[in-house]
Amino acid sequence: MNAYSFFREVLQKLKTKFSSGEAENITAMMFEKIAGISKTDLIKVKNLEINQPTIKQLEESVDKLFLDVPIQYILGEAWFYGNKFLVNPSVLIPRPETEELVELVLKELKSDANKSILDIGSGSGCIPITIKKKFNQAKVTSVDISEDALEIAKQNATIIGTFINFQKLDFLERENWQLLGAFDIIVSNPPYIPFSEKESLDKNVRDYEPETALFVDEPLIFYRAIADFSTTNLLKEGKIFMEVHENFSHSVSEHFVQKGFITNVLKDIYGKDRFVVAQFPKV
Repeated sequence: MNAYSFFREVLQKLKTKFSSGEAENITAMMFEKIAGISKTDLIKVKNLEINQPTIKQLEESVDKLFLDVPIQYILGEAWFYGNKFLVNPSVLIPRPETEELVELVLKELKSDANKSILDIGSGSGCIPITIKKKFNQAKVTSVDISEDALEIAKQNATIIGTFINFQKLDFLERENWQLLGAFDIIVSNPPYIPFSEKESLDKNVRDYEPETALFVDEPLIFYRAIADFSTTNLLKEGKIFMEVHENFSHSVSEHFVQKGFITNVLKDIYGKDRFVVAQFPKV
């Protein structure tokens, strides 16, 4: 079958579910990943053919999209801060807001990159790997409770060419803190969506992304643990960078203030209170 004709056929079908621009981007992503055909190829080679097994694979992918499976899980990859990361349903799909969280840490490292960093909640490894990729001299540790997530994170670290000290660890179990040591920077995008909000989320998030990486019974549970850990395990003049739920940003900030930190609440690109940065007062 002619590849360009089939591209147009898939595109028109996806336009019934997605906006025109999104449908075109998704179609192009699928053709490049599954068929090895770029949009440039389609334009340059008008008589380019596509075989039946590839057509079948593309059609199956379209069917999954109509079941609200995220395109990143269908293709097994997602882009984050200029790098391609392997993803599957055991890890969250990296998001633009988290790129902003990483940017805050990178700005901090520009003045002194020779720092020890703890990432709480490895997921795909997008946070620690991106930091290490930009500042190789930083010593980066990343912990996660999920063995499956850590397996993906380790694969990503190998592919992207970084060394991260990944550890399987339940951060909420406080006896595990003695295994970690002290750090100059602590960064985390922990689970922070209350289970009460689950039904309000888009189906592709609610039904396919890992529940344990998204939802909590109590919105501040991880931030309370991070605050307590940081009172003893954050080095002098160190900083904590956290992604937070917009509705609980000031509650997180106030909790850290009560623990003796000074804090700053920062907005994301959408104007939402998305990040809390905390540090000890300078003496």
